[in-house]
Formats: sequence, C-alpha cells, structure tokens
Amino acid sequence: MALAVDANLDHVYGKESGYKTILHLALEEDDGEPYVDELLRAGARADNYNAKNGSAPIHVSAAASLPEIFTLLFKYPENRPEINR
Repeated sequence: MALAVDANLDHVYGKESGYKTILHLALEEDDGEPYVDELLRAGARADNYNAKNGSAPIHVSAAASLPEIFTLLFKYPENRPEINR
C-alpha cells in the first residue's frame, strides 16, 4: 500500500539535477537503497521513462550494477516496471 504523499514523486527536476526524478537521484546514491524503497512504497513509478535523459529507473540500476535496487524496482506490484511494453 502506498503512503499518502502530497507531492509528485515522478516530477522531472530541471537542469541542476540533470533533468532527473527524485527516484533517479536516489538510485545514484551510494547508500540509496532505503530511499529507493521508501520512494517506491510511497508511489514513485519504477517504470517512469525520462525522455530528457533517455532512461528509466530500471536502466539506471542495471547500468550501475545494483542488483539489490534492481530487485526493489519489482517489489511493489502497483508501480513495478512493465518490461514487455
């Protein structure tokens, strides 16, 4: 069940963040796993493709060789990536 959050967790921030969502930023942190889990639990979309930087969270975690986080992206059925689109 997603937490009640009064924010757009899938908002793409501007140039200063590299046009990334908060989930993309959390994925890039060395200790980002707990943040990624909380964001996903709160409803951040694991399948949110970012056209500005050409990636989705699944791409970021795979490219960074983060198997624990890659697995987290599939943890919550309501917002997991749809890989067969």
